[in-house]
Amino acid sequence: MLFVGAGTYWQPGGPWSGLTVLVFVLESALLTATVGGSFGQLATRLRVVRSDGSGRPVGLLPALARQVLVAVVIPPLIFRPDGRGLHDLMAGTATVTLETAKGTPAPS
Repeated sequence: MLFVGAGTYWQPGGPWSGLTVLVFVLESALLTATVGGSFGQLATRLRVVRSDGSGRPVGLLPALARQVLVAVVIPPLIFRPDGRGLHDLMAGTATVTLETAKGTPAPS
């Protein structure tokens, strides 16, 4: 809203109506690739790692693909018994707790 003005931003069907989704996808992909998760995941002590068992961080392109799939909404609703959604399966990622990502046992 700061860049385009409130009147333009709230205009139904305006050219900026998808800006919020675009900002979300870019922000969460960059944070996932650099620090291991989106702002919400970091705040709740979750991390996104590669699902190959290495626990290594996710690269920028897989993180971007994952967030685009999250924005589509359908992939997170389709998931396996282990909790990995279609977006995780397609990007080769898994969402784990901070303790699991660090390789330390969770406090009891």
